[in-house]
Amino acid sequence: MSKRNLVITAAVLVALALVSQWFGRSENNKQDAKIGSPILASSQVDAFNEVILQNSSGKTTIQKKEDSWVLAEKNSFPANVEKLLELVEKLTVSNVGSLVTKDEKRLAYFKVVYWDDESASIENSGTQLLLNNQGQNIFSMMVGKKRQSKSGQPDGVYIRVGDDPFVYLIKENLVLETDPIEWIRSSLFKLDKKEVNSVILEVSGDRVKLERKEKGENLELAGLKEGQKTAEYEVSSLLSDLENFKIDNLVAKNEIREKDLSLKSVVTVSVFDSPDLRFNVLSRTLPQEAAAEAEEEEKYFISLLKSNDPEAQQKWGDIYNLGETWLFEMDDWKAKRWVKVRKDFIEDKDS
Repeated sequence: MSKRNLVITAAVLVALALVSQWFGRSENNKQDAKIGSPILASSQVDAFNEVILQNSSGKTTIQKKEDSWVLAEKNSFPANVEKLLELVEKLTVSNVGSLVTKDEKRLAYFKVVYWDDESASIENSGTQLLLNNQGQNIFSMMVGKKRQSKSGQPDGVYIRVGDDPFVYLIKENLVLETDPIEWIRSSLFKLDKKEVNSVILEVSGDRVKLERKEKGENLELAGLKEGQKTAEYEVSSLLSDLENFKIDNLVAKNEIREKDLSLKSVVTVSVFDSPDLRFNVLSRTLPQEAAAEAEEEEKYFISLLKSNDPEAQQKWGDIYNLGETWLFEMDDWKAKRWVKVRKDFIEDKDS
């Protein structure tokens, strides 16, 4: 071979090698483009109107209706928007870590098989997150197995983003709740405790009235005798509840027979320059086996008392509407604050 042909051949081989290297690098870049990038792109944050979380334990569907986020599984009960924002923020600040495998056969091992796959099962599928817009999926991911450190502690979690059969590792311990109860708006209402004019508890013929004439004064028990004073801790506990009146669960009214419920108290809360808010505290005695499992003998519920007064409708219309469908469950220790009798609010002045 002549020297000229040898040079040409060498140049061609070098060019082929560079082209091959470029294509290989391009393909790797395509496959590994997610590494170091946020799990959820900022451009997708405002692009969805439905969130679906699903695993073997349950499914939660959060939908945007007009300007509100609601839970499909709970008859459009308001969702916890703050919790939803926290999830979205975590996905936008958490970066995709190292690429673990591109082998589709290993998806099951890392529990990242999507639930709509015919092979999905509790053994090979973890928790799925879908973000949809008008029924069309715009983002999907699976949160799979946790990686264990040498000491046996969780050290990151394996994820899959999109349809590609790639498994990545992220350092964050990402947990996605799939029980709808974990996503309800737990705050039923909020009142400025300084604006509360009076609180009346009517319990089995006993009547407690805590009141103040002017803002800034303390709520005092009406009708105190010489040597008695109001139990400040009990009053403070009620006011603390009213500042952010939280519930723990929901039960549809048609799921409980009225005869199974006992009236514990009738509560009236008066606010300066606003209509009263009234509700009943109800209880249901649990069967012996259920009581042993729940470690409590009774469950307590709040039932809102709707007013036909136009001002009350305007002020409390949102929770009135919710109260037509639901009873709101409270932890027993919190509910028992609202079923106390007069003597519970009295202390000796010398104590």
